[in-house]
Amino acid sequence: KSDVLARNAVLTGDPAYYKTLLRETLGATRTAVRDTARAWLADGAFVLEVEPFPAYRAATNGMDRSAVPFPALNPQPRLPAIQRATLANGMRVLLAERHDMPLVQMTLLMPPGFAADRGGAAGTASLAAEMLDEGTRRRDALALSAELEALGARLGTGCGPDAVAVTLNTLTRHMDKAVELFADVVVNPTFPESEFKRLQQQRLAAIQREKSEPNGVALRVLPRLMFGEEHPYAAPLSGYGDEMGVAALTREDLERFYARWFRPEQATLAVAGAVTLERLLPVLERRFGKWRAMSESESGLPVEGLDATSSAAARTSVLYMIDRPGAAQSVIVAGCPVRAKNETDEAAIQAMNAILGGTFTSRINMNLREDKHWSYGARTSLLDMAGERAFLCSTSVQTDKTAAALRELKQDMLGLQADRPPTAAEVGKVVTDLTLRLGGQWETLGAVGEVMQQMVRLGLSENYFRGYAEALRNVTVPDVQAAAARVVRPERLVWLVVGDRSRLRPELEALGWGPVTELDVDGLPAPLQTKGL
Repeated sequence: KSDVLARNAVLTGDPAYYKTLLRETLGATRTAVRDTARAWLADGAFVLEVEPFPAYRAATNGMDRSAVPFPALNPQPRLPAIQRATLANGMRVLLAERHDMPLVQMTLLMPPGFAADRGGAAGTASLAAEMLDEGTRRRDALALSAELEALGARLGTGCGPDAVAVTLNTLTRHMDKAVELFADVVVNPTFPESEFKRLQQQRLAAIQREKSEPNGVALRVLPRLMFGEEHPYAAPLSGYGDEMGVAALTREDLERFYARWFRPEQATLAVAGAVTLERLLPVLERRFGKWRAMSESESGLPVEGLDATSSAAARTSVLYMIDRPGAAQSVIVAGCPVRAKNETDEAAIQAMNAILGGTFTSRINMNLREDKHWSYGARTSLLDMAGERAFLCSTSVQTDKTAAALRELKQDMLGLQADRPPTAAEVGKVVTDLTLRLGGQWETLGAVGEVMQQMVRLGLSENYFRGYAEALRNVTVPDVQAAAARVVRPERLVWLVVGDRSRLRPELEALGWGPVTELDVDGLPAPLQTKGL
């Protein structure tokens, strides 16, 4: 909203000019569009007039610029009440009412996501999710797209490690018809052969692109190294799978995935927007009420092994390398599994992460970027997963500083728990920063919907989000130290470097971190190389 108002104020002088644009758009006729195209798109002369700037003088407004302005108000986050209901077929519904705009957003979450690919063809879940809106028993992809466009509605699909998501955005007045299309996609997908072949080729091309980019390669390979070969989260972080698995897929494989996992009693619909539960439920019952699981004999039980300690987690630190001949920079990623997000110490963990690498002024970014000038940026993060999640550290550095950067990163991590513990000033700064951000975090329907989605995916309670600001304000230095000891485990990190082997290997071996294991872009042992090194 602020962007729209600011853009109109700067470009037109009227913050409310968007209303004029909407009136002109709604009032456009075929003749007006034709005449505009003739005027602007037809052949003609191009005339450029350049006029000198007028003489300007500085205005005086009496503003005191001797001190940085500080916000006088500290807005508190406001999360709407979350209402709950269950349809007759067992599908759960969460609703957060927000009536400031006549819009509704709903996301259907269907566990699991690409973690279910374990033991099958990697990439099945993600491709099945992408094909849901490519044709139903009643509509082909073009007809579905045309009907959504006529309503001004948007529908999209996605797949994470723990759930497939189907999202609808619509005007409230068109909700009934839009939900009909939404339910048609969820309940009646046909996975047409022609669309399957097209998307299969696109997916194979996307995998090739990932493997051609250093960051893409790193994020494809690292999960398997962190979690271990048999863990459900060992798949590439994009969920795209591997070429062999995707190339071997058939549309029947996607149908079997759908039949096994898409079941109304396991689905949750998270709704946010200008609608009441009394109006919403009859619409959902009418559109989703007849949905039943396609297979009664094969239960869609949750994926096993998400909380199991992975084989990689028990190892000592390991250093891997993928050759990228001639690379001017090296991509460095490191990670290890840590326990799942929980409600007791997450505020302290986020504060710790902000100090170490989660913000621009974090220790590792200020070290490698601002002090050493070796990198454009370095960061740490924690990925949200239903089971044990990944703690990640990533950066790109100039090739000749790769080994030195690895040493600095490890020292910064060790220092957080030893000779350079978090200070009261650091903790106070990140707590203030994180707390002040909360005031605007639930302004959009998407943000409110994400709260409900996290409740479903991660098993978090509504009270966790309502009490998060207070939990942050109560974080202390000892809390952050304890969080660092639980999460930042340099002795267990798996390190992966993507760069020029001919320049890197001697320096990496000189670190004394143990053997340097070379891999190819698929994460498999690289062929033995004797030439050069």
